Amino acid sequence: MRRATEWFLRQTGSYLESLSRPEDDHGAILAGLIDRMSRGLFFTKIVVDDDLNAYKVFETLNARGVKLSAPDLLKNYLFSVISRDATAEAHDEELDRVEVRWSDILERLQSENVTSFLRAYWGATHSFVRESDLFKVIKRSITTRAEAYALLSGLEDSLETFLALTDPETSSWPADDRENARLLKMFSVRQPFALLMALKRQVPSAFSQVLDAIVRLSFRYNVISNLQPAEQERVYSRVAIEISQGRLPSAASIISELRSIYPNDDLFRANFASKSFDTSGSRNKQVVRYILSKLEQHQSGLAPDSAELTIEHILPERPGAGWRQFSETEAKSDVYRLGNLALIEPSRNQAAGNHDYEVKKGLLSSSGLASTSSIPSEYSDWTPDSVARRQGIQARHATGIWRVSQLHE
Repeated sequence: MRRATEWFLRQTGSYLESLSRPEDDHGAILAGLIDRMSRGLFFTKIVVDDDLNAYKVFETLNARGVKLSAPDLLKNYLFSVISRDATAEAHDEELDRVEVRWSDILERLQSENVTSFLRAYWGATHSFVRESDLFKVIKRSITTRAEAYALLSGLEDSLETFLALTDPETSSWPADDRENARLLKMFSVRQPFALLMALKRQVPSAFSQVLDAIVRLSFRYNVISNLQPAEQERVYSRVAIEISQGRLPSAASIISELRSIYPNDDLFRANFASKSFDTSGSRNKQVVRYILSKLEQHQSGLAPDSAELTIEHILPERPGAGWRQFSETEAKSDVYRLGNLALIEPSRNQAAGNHDYEVKKGLLSSSGLASTSSIPSEYSDWTPDSVARRQGIQARHATGIWRVSQLHE
């Protein structure tokens, strides 16, 4: 309601401004606009005998007109199921309590997609379902008051985990769990949500270990290898249901079930060795900083604060005459490869600019980061072969960094 009100205020303000009329005329103009709009409105009044018939009419009208969202339809359906066998004395009070519980769920979700939450919960407890089929599947499965109340309680119990995954900075989870949730968000990976929601509810002691494994797996599968997310989501949902049914009681048993969506070392190494990230986008910049900081930590043993560092393109994004060793085609293909990127202090990055490699050597070697300062001593010149060789070395290191050891036993 608030967003709708703000939208209409903006639209009417723009409309009045476009007319270039004195402010004293605005009241009459708006009154005329409201009059014209109201004359074009038609209302249909349908009188029903009871609430159950009202819910049926609502659903029938929706089927013939503008489609409502799955949450709207689900709320209507749950109310109809709960209303069906309620006693006359308790009917209104009971529905009021259900309305409060449902509204509280929506209020806590705020800007989050309600359908995404419903779908993740259903995938964690019942079956994998496409978004377009969500309401139909739930309607077929929930037919009694007890089942309707169980669904509502399940949504309430799972909401905290969903919110912590979508907004980890505000959660009360331990620091390592918050960081791993932040990484999933940075990777734009939501496929494991169903599994993590089931895990937090059924086997909380295994949550941190499995979450860490999923982050490593997601980095291999989604970020570097760009494999099919639909198949991945099906596996996560299957494992989530097994967790909910008590068939996977430990972290080891859960992680083992993810083997089919874990890219092996050879595949991951090959994909990493050719990976590029266009750093003109903010998300890709975050991912590249994360990757380079992990590689730096692997080399020096120290974890740099990547937020305080910048990304140096050794071959510049706009190379000048000093970069003739790269053809135009090679420059375009190599500039965003991981082998061409390094973390560096902002002042050195600014000084490096578009200068040739001979000038950049001194700036790179004076960096406080081991992975950056070692570049000039390892590469006397910077060519397409240098980029490929450096990225091949990065890929070998990355294979060990982002490894789920339980899936190599």
